[in-house]
Parts: sequence; structure tokens; C-alpha cells
Amino acid sequence: MAGVNVVRGRVVAWLLSALVAGLIGGIFAWYVSVFYPETVFDLSVSIFAVVFALFGGTATLVGPILGVLILYGIYNVIGISTPAYFQLIYGSLIVLLILFLPNGIVSLIDRGTRRVP
Repeated sequence: MAGVNVVRGRVVAWLLSALVAGLIGGIFAWYVSVFYPETVFDLSVSIFAVVFALFGGTATLVGPILGVLILYGIYNVIGISTPAYFQLIYGSLIVLLILFLPNGIVSLIDRGTRRVP
């Protein structure tokens, strides 16, 4: 049989993503040691995940990781001590990113590495 088995590839990708999500959920439950549905199924958790990925850039694997490192670092510095300013700074960062860097922070790295012959 020639070609790529699309159904098998999708099933493998789905199973791998479920494995990673399950492992991360287990590690989170072990870390927190008290597991309430309000902490896991809160809307802010989903919003943070999407914003982290968009901030870093969704076109590469490095982008979302970079977005998590930068935005979670800002959250730990500003968000815990002054939550009102955190929302203001966080919102303005997202607006500026969407206006000036629609492909995320990784697009800055791509601009620096491209050479015109």
C-alpha cells in the first residue's frame, strides 16, 4: 500500500497529546496535593494557555515555551505583589503584541536570522 496512513497518524497524534496532558495533570495534582475542580476547570487556566501560546508564537515549538517563560515570569514578579497593575500591564502587553508582532515573539528571532542574498 502506498502513501501515508492518515487515520493512523491522527490516532497516534491524539494518543500522544492525551498522554502528555495526563502526565501534566498528574504532576499538577501531586504538586498541589489538593485537587479541586475550581482550580483546574477555571476559565482563566484556558485563557492563560492560549495567551502564552500566542505571545510566544504558534508557528514553532519554541514559541509557546518562550511565551510561558516570559509571561509567567512577569506574573510572578508583578501579579502576586500588585494584582491591579498586573492586569493593566498584562492587557497592554497583549494589545501591543497583537498590533506589532502578530506572529509572536519568535518572529523577532526569525527576522534577525533571515539573510537577503
